[in-house]
Amino acid sequence: MSEKELFVGDLIEKNGKTIKQNNLTIEHSIPFDTLVEVDIPYSEYHKMRMYVVSHERDCDGTPLYGLSYKGKRRTVMHEPYSLLHNCSIFSGFSDECLKIVEI
Repeated sequence: MSEKELFVGDLIEKNGKTIKQNNLTIEHSIPFDTLVEVDIPYSEYHKMRMYVVSHERDCDGTPLYGLSYKGKRRTVMHEPYSLLHNCSIFSGFSDECLKIVEI
């Protein structure tokens, strides 16, 4: 007897859609080139200020953000990082752990 693996994103919610289908309808709330501060007390990135340079998605469709010290964003999701002048992009940040910095 083999067990079927269960992916959390495939769970069906009350509206009849999967978690992933529902998450894919959620729009990113932080625009490109916005200066943000990372608010994750247990993270090495805590209190760092960077710019939103990419809109990404988790495997379950949850909106995530890519951050960089340089504000020039990628205009296409899979555009090479070199177009950001070889700067590092730190990926996987959710809205809950980012604070918009008012300039």
